[in-house]
Amino acid sequence: MPCLRWEHPTDAGWFAAGWNEAITGLAIAALGLTRLTRPLRLTTAAALGIALGAWLLMAPMLFHYGVGEKAVPATVTDLLFGLTLIAVTIVGHVDARRAAGVESKRS
Repeated sequence: MPCLRWEHPTDAGWFAAGWNEAITGLAIAALGLTRLTRPLRLTTAAALGIALGAWLLMAPMLFHYGVGEKAVPATVTDLLFGLTLIAVTIVGHVDARRAAGVESKRS
């Protein structure tokens, strides 16, 4: 996990950044495993995925990661993972709805 490799100054924002990354990462992993083992309703899974992605996009501003050289890894990681999670959630939701439509037409 990238958050365990960052240099953590004594600033409270950095402490929150590390914990935010760890907790949000575990929530994303739990959502993914849940969708694999027991498919959730499409709307619920999409809403949770988009909410987690939006949280990652807002976290650098909410926890004041800063703008210095040491803040770049945490900020970039949150922004890239947040955007990727939202994009993958939307693509997965559209694909699942399309597959459900094809299955209902076959029946």
